[in-house]
Amino acid sequence: MKKTLLMLVGCTALAMAAELATVHLPFAAQVGQTMLPAGEYTVRTLDNGGSSTVIALDGANGVHAAVPAKRVPQTGPGSADLKFVRSPSGLKLSQIFVAGQAYSYELAP
Repeated sequence: MKKTLLMLVGCTALAMAAELATVHLPFAAQVGQTMLPAGEYTVRTLDNGGSSTVIALDGANGVHAAVPAKRVPQTGPGSADLKFVRSPSGLKLSQIFVAGQAYSYELAP
């Protein structure tokens, strides 16, 4: 049985032309096929020239991950949040909510 964990983990939106956010992972979490250690990460979208979106997380510690994502509409502008699911290998990042936007990104499993 898959359990879902929704956490507020200190996401801060940055005011720049490109959509960026800084997040703090208080614990290690899997993003795509990469296990990211706890720490600060910059989240950005990558233009891959297609209809899909790729989310990249880059850490100051040199660790990074990129994973396909689907943009999902929300009921209204919300706060920046991260959603995790519990898997046999630990917690896995499954969704990124963007502050002030009426959408989020669901990450590919």
